[in-house]
Amino acid sequence: MALCALSQAPFAQTSQPYRITGKIANLQPPAKIHLTYKRDGGHVADSAIFNAGNFQIAGSATEPFYAVLVIDYNGIGLFNLDRRKPADVLRLYVDNDSIVVTSKDSLKHAVIKGSRINQDYRTLNAAVEPLEKQINELEMTRPVDTALLIKLKANRLSKLREFIIAHP
Repeated sequence: MALCALSQAPFAQTSQPYRITGKIANLQPPAKIHLTYKRDGGHVADSAIFNAGNFQIAGSATEPFYAVLVIDYNGIGLFNLDRRKPADVLRLYVDNDSIVVTSKDSLKHAVIKGSRINQDYRTLNAAVEPLEKQINELEMTRPVDTALLIKLKANRLSKLREFIIAHP
């Protein structure tokens, strides 16, 4: 939420184009990549077919938005993927910068370039992810060490505050 506010200045209230390009291994058809996000209270999905691992998805939006890229290795369609198996996904923010996604093997190991909002998102995640993991593990134990849980959550808030101050 805070990250979207960081990057809204370049977007007026008019629709601005976005483009996501990338190369993931040497994926070939029928493999597809899907971009999913929420807009106007509903879900939106777009897709592209891989060609020698390359893909491009383009569109327009009035403001930056949070989205998920999903690889459909067999080209069966986003809604036909086996939900019992972990999907190969990449979470990102889409704005009017050209976004380039690259990886030798999967979205799990992908690198995003060309978008300041995604650089900020990665920086924030790197700061809070270890604390999130500790908090989640602690919340699953019984009895919960409440004092430690409060300390970890306070540390997480401190990291968020530091990030906000460093990225006005």
